[in-house]
Amino acid sequence: MTGVGVTSITSVKSNMSNMSKKSKKSLSVRDSTLLKILQGKTCYPLSLGEFKKFLETREFSAENLAVVEWFISYRTRFNALPTSERERSPPPAPSDQQQTLGAFSIGSNASRISTPESPGVETPTISLANQDLEFFQVLFQGFDAQNTPHIQLDQKLVADIGRKDQPFRPEVNAAIKLFFTAEGNMELNVPGTMRKEIVTNAALTTHPAVFAPAVKHCFDIMQSSSLPSFMRFAAQNIQKDSRIDRGVKGIVCLILAFIMTFLLIWFEKSRWTRLATFPLFQLSASFFYTVHTKMCLLNHMGRKKEVIIVDQDLEKDGRDDDNPKGKLLIQTVEEPMVLDMQTRIKLETLALATVVGACLTTIVVAIPEHF
Repeated sequence: MTGVGVTSITSVKSNMSNMSKKSKKSLSVRDSTLLKILQGKTCYPLSLGEFKKFLETREFSAENLAVVEWFISYRTRFNALPTSERERSPPPAPSDQQQTLGAFSIGSNASRISTPESPGVETPTISLANQDLEFFQVLFQGFDAQNTPHIQLDQKLVADIGRKDQPFRPEVNAAIKLFFTAEGNMELNVPGTMRKEIVTNAALTTHPAVFAPAVKHCFDIMQSSSLPSFMRFAAQNIQKDSRIDRGVKGIVCLILAFIMTFLLIWFEKSRWTRLATFPLFQLSASFFYTVHTKMCLLNHMGRKKEVIIVDQDLEKDGRDDDNPKGKLLIQTVEEPMVLDMQTRIKLETLALATVVGACLTTIVVAIPEHF
């Protein structure tokens, strides 16, 4: 019985270790693009500045990026405090596991903080799963003194909560008011239970781990929703006028193909001569798909991207590509990931245009010579 128990425990530990390694590996791969953007390691049009502009003017969710950037900045500054300062703000104790969050939140150069529980003193708790700890380990990789955001919140937002002797108490109060109350202009869309837990913990400690659940939640939203939309937007390289131009060209090619078909039938030419309509059908389909994807093959070959510069008031309304008075500029696409994505769209365009062209040509060839 004892041998079986030991074997069972060893097997469980081995499985947990393997799952942890797989989780960390998949997490690192899955989050690499967004992490590179946050760390400023990407080029135009996939840069951090372009991502901020996209969230502000198109998705209207700039608060998700703002809280992540502030959290990284705040953790860095909290980590730089002397041990005596940090001890006044102990990390929240996890409510669903035995280990504390001190190691991941404070950093490798700080020892774990433990404080004795006193009767009548409320201890902050936090709900965070083991895989979330691995997420934060990956999140903090690559940030150093050069690319760590230097963000401090406006102290005018300070609410009167918490102990005054804790480090960064005014800034934490400002963060609560800005991100977790209706009074702030960057209120986060987080579950009510999470909001309540964070506000309660923030009144007890200013430790960075207090905000970890909200940061993870906002990061997941950007990773699953905002990033794919931003990638598609970054791959687009033509504006409204160019799309209209290509749409007209597609219609013209389609009309020419039908006129050519009619003339070949009218003059009783062989059916096989109608195969000459294939390039027109293919080109027409290519133009129409370009209008749909907003990605021109010729611009991609020249690594060009059309950008319209408009007034800031219009940019905030998300109407920068619909303003005819904007100034059209041609930018150079430098980011390899965007070029790769455009290459995939180019192959899709060519494949789809070929299939559509072949289908329409087959229909044209199948028309009897006398009808």
